[in-house]
Amino acid sequence: MLKPARLLMFLVIFSFFAACGESGIDIRIHESAATDEKTLDYGAFSIRMEADGSILRRDKSGSVSDASNYLEIKLLNGVERVRPGAKAEISELRSGAGIRLLHHFGPVRSDFVNDMAAFGLRILNYIPNSAYVVYADDSDVKAFCARHSESVDYLRDWRHEDRLSFQLKGRSDMQDVSVFVVNDAGDSAGFLAGLAQKVHQNPVDMGTYTVHRVRLNAADISRLQSRGDVYWIEPYYIPEPADERQGMIMAGRHNGVSPTGPGYADFVAGLGIEDLEDVVVDISDTGCDGGTPETVTHPDLAGRIIKIRDWTGIGSGLDEGGHGTINASIIGGVPESSGDGMLDDLGYLYGLGTAPGVSMVCNKIMTGDGMWGMSASYTDLIKGLTEDGVDITSNS
Repeated sequence: MLKPARLLMFLVIFSFFAACGESGIDIRIHESAATDEKTLDYGAFSIRMEADGSILRRDKSGSVSDASNYLEIKLLNGVERVRPGAKAEISELRSGAGIRLLHHFGPVRSDFVNDMAAFGLRILNYIPNSAYVVYADDSDVKAFCARHSESVDYLRDWRHEDRLSFQLKGRSDMQDVSVFVVNDAGDSAGFLAGLAQKVHQNPVDMGTYTVHRVRLNAADISRLQSRGDVYWIEPYYIPEPADERQGMIMAGRHNGVSPTGPGYADFVAGLGIEDLEDVVVDISDTGCDGGTPETVTHPDLAGRIIKIRDWTGIGSGLDEGGHGTINASIIGGVPESSGDGMLDDLGYLYGLGTAPGVSMVCNKIMTGDGMWGMSASYTDLIKGLTEDGVDITSNS
């Protein structure tokens, strides 16, 4: 018999990447005049800009390679290619506070990032390669650029077109969207509340910005694009259960577009894997269901959550947001039946996890609104996992 703890680990992470070349994505090339050669030394290697604007990487061994990818700012709406000049053009910035895009010549140094906060720049996002979207007053940005004049080679204001995902461009009807509003930077949160035709979720505070998931008409989306504290607007897809479908995809039972049909439980049984309850999986997330093994009442999980620990200091493993609970179901859910209401229209089973029947430990390390809440060290967390006999840990 195969040992399940060594042979079974089905964890699913779905990500969306907007790729250059898709319909609606622009390629923008910004060429500032190349000036003198410039070199940044990182110790183990150096990045050099030649007089013709080409970028080369030289290792200590003397090997030289093309490093022109450092000129590419890979925004979700497309790629901006920057030819570095001696200094970023800071004179064209709008006065006052606003969202800015700045680019670092070569790999980003730690002192560069640390100085952003020191100079009053609030980081909204990192953009490959070596670019940041920040919120700051123009005087603070200029002071920062003066401090890092050898590193900042491109700077501009965040534009109207930057704020809207290419997936929404050209749409004229009602849309479900996620709107990212910079915290403490304006009144768009209140403005948005008055526009929303429907609110899908309570606003989620992500630290530097808050995400609002609402339904808006196209005209109001365009109005939001013009507001200085709105960073980004993208489609919001209302979650739908697709449990057994994910298992069939992970099993390779698909045609490249969709699963070929139900049967994931049979697939797992065909592997010869038994006694999955002896496998212990940790879900380090927002807690689980009622907060203790005895108060886990979710029918797909009841009786299989063997321990719940709280690391946030609130004294309860209660899952206020539901994220930890849904991940527990995705990993080890076992539906209580396959009767009416448990199958979708194509016969796929709701609530069936990718490792159905495993035992689970839940560690609450995040608050209900998704914010980091650990009051102890990672070392303490790992020690706890060891004590609980955990074989696999999930930190989604």
